[in-house]
Amino acid sequence: MLPAPRPGLILHGEVLAAHKGVLTKALLDCGQDHDVVTLDLTGVSYLSNAALQILVVFAQRLTPPRHLLVRSPRALDLQERLTRRDWNLATLRVVPV
Repeated sequence: MLPAPRPGLILHGEVLAAHKGVLTKALLDCGQDHDVVTLDLTGVSYLSNAALQILVVFAQRLTPPRHLLVRSPRALDLQERLTRRDWNLATLRVVPV
């Protein structure tokens, strides 16, 4: 996990359920006092459903215009996974790259 050039995180490799605690803490740490928190998943090859749920819970706690901006490789199929679970939130924006 690396700091992003703007408030947010850059993740690499596989993000598993075992990473839930550290991911939650990192999001909370970088999400204070910023309207947009960027999560760059372009280097991620696998994102578990448990990790995805952490992103949703974090985004649910944001009040617009604050939001979580997720840059995600198309292979992770993030938008479809969110839609399937009816997790379409105004505070969680996915940008497929």
